[in-house]
Amino acid sequence: MSARAVTVQADDDLRVAYRTFRRTGVRRLPVLDAERVVGVLTIDDLFLDVFRRLADLLGPVACSVLQEPPGPSSKTGGQDGGSV
Repeated sequence: MSARAVTVQADDDLRVAYRTFRRTGVRRLPVLDAERVVGVLTIDDLFLDVFRRLADLLGPVACSVLQEPPGPSSKTGGQDGGSV
């Protein structure tokens, strides 16, 4: 007899999928809607979600850093070696 397949429900929160992947160590989760398979969620899908969230978070920060001129910041007190 085979073991019961590890699945998630279509209306589950994404955090449920993260916990299920972490708890079971599987790389693919069938997604069920009323006992019918409606898709497959992979660990790679979750990695892409994490990367998108990081890009959304870091995008504005990266833009502001890239727009600053190179060299010491004007807030450090100039060239007198003041503290940061």
